[in-house]
Amino acid sequence: EIYSCNIDWPANNHRLWRPRTAEGKWRWMLFDTEFGFNGFQWAPVTTNMFAKVLDPDIDDYVNKDLKAPWATRVFIKMTQNEEFRNEFISRYLSHIYTTYDPQRVIGIVDSLSARLESEMPRHIARWGSEGGIYNMDVWRQNVQGMEDFAIERPPYAVAHLMQTFHIQE
Repeated sequence: EIYSCNIDWPANNHRLWRPRTAEGKWRWMLFDTEFGFNGFQWAPVTTNMFAKVLDPDIDDYVNKDLKAPWATRVFIKMTQNEEFRNEFISRYLSHIYTTYDPQRVIGIVDSLSARLESEMPRHIARWGSEGGIYNMDVWRQNVQGMEDFAIERPPYAVAHLMQTFHIQE
């Protein structure tokens, strides 16, 4: 969520689940991420998502006149724990340089778009007026937008992490 600039989170699309057993642990659920990765171009690649997830006075995404401190409270508290903070920083950096390596991400985007391309004309015919993809040119622009995001995001993600947690290079 942080890396991908999914701007309608954390004060929206926030879900937890757990097995209904005495030992069931709560777990986060990732879903509804279409605003991320340049999905709607409302969150530029330069967006510092740490400013959102560490904001105790964050605005409620749905009810604009309300605040949603519940959405950030857990992460704020967790980052105050040195062991968690160090583990988070380490894992975040690890994912930036492996999971989100631009060439790896572009390979995945290219592979998925190649599989979807033949289906897109039918999708556009059925959902174009409602789904925001009105023709194949728009679809190709969206695919290119994801690839551009993959190339441009890593330096911003690292800089935001370093700035947020006061890490010296």
